[in-house]
Amino acid sequence: MKLPLDSHPVPGLLTTRPWLTPAAAVQALAPGADDRVLAIAGSGDIGFACAGAARVDMVDVRQAQAAWTRLCLTAVRELPVQSVRSLLGYGHHGRRVWFYHYLRPRLDEETRAFWDLNEGAIRLGLVEQGQVERRITGLRSRFLRLAVDRDVVEGVLAHPELAAQAGAFNTRWDGWRWRAALRLALGPLALVGSNLNTPRLVGADAAYPGRVAERVKHSFTTLDMRREPSLRWALTGAHGGDEVLEAAEASWLSTAGHAALKASAARVSVTNARLSEVLESPPPEGWTRFHLADALDELEPQAQSELLERVVKAAAPNARMVSWRLVRPYARHPSLLGRITRDETASASAWAREAVPAWSGVDVENVRGDR
Repeated sequence: MKLPLDSHPVPGLLTTRPWLTPAAAVQALAPGADDRVLAIAGSGDIGFACAGAARVDMVDVRQAQAAWTRLCLTAVRELPVQSVRSLLGYGHHGRRVWFYHYLRPRLDEETRAFWDLNEGAIRLGLVEQGQVERRITGLRSRFLRLAVDRDVVEGVLAHPELAAQAGAFNTRWDGWRWRAALRLALGPLALVGSNLNTPRLVGADAAYPGRVAERVKHSFTTLDMRREPSLRWALTGAHGGDEVLEAAEASWLSTAGHAALKASAARVSVTNARLSEVLESPPPEGWTRFHLADALDELEPQAQSELLERVVKAAAPNARMVSWRLVRPYARHPSLLGRITRDETASASAWAREAVPAWSGVDVENVRGDR
């Protein structure tokens, strides 16, 4: 019998899945053999996807996220892909703790101590234990089933061709009931009442539900949902089996992605620290690629400008930076003019590839660097 998710929440674990599209991030960063990438760790997926091409330094201020990323990296080094999936909660629950105890002597002391305290969450399946995942589980049960019938969701996701998927979405899903439910669930008052009005959502206005609706339509009419395991899980609560993980682009949980990460794992480092602190000690040559996820979106304008100044100082000449926006419009302080330049074409291309509908923009920027 599956225990309730609230039995073993993992303190500080924000997310275990990439809630931005890894393929879009890798396309935007375009890492090469001569590059060195500094990436927010998060779920680990973006840094792992870059590791096959470049050296990657991952950083996260949350101890739990660093411990998650290190556990995943050690698992890839030591276990076959099916066993990694089982450990994290994609496979049969009976062997999860066994796999952890196999890995335990191979973990660094800090990571081992963290997961020793949270072994109960491993038994339940870590992939559903992040704060974001738990919130999505609640939204699915309270909101989605009222907005769209389950058989409609499953029917749209089942189509093997993009044209059929788009047609089914337009005719069976995208109607007044769905859009009215989005206005109810994502309006400013609803966000506050559901504890979803985080600093990144401050400023969300009455137009936000409509923007999300249009992005959902974009995803279902232009992107193959068979290749988006996180979205499929968000909508159904089911992982979809090995075939979904194998079809996902830029995924370290596919057979090919697992093999690539295992071969390049020695080139990946994970640091539990503030991004601003890490930027103060760049490698001698500087970083050539920065994946900031939504870190800038969390900051007030003054703090954002200060962080970007550190990025410029830590960057090699002609570096590239990629970041995501949830609500706030794109803006950079005048002092950064000419030092950070938005690549409009690359930004539009990444935005077109982004499948997660909550975001309002992807910014790909060229960083001149002060070196």
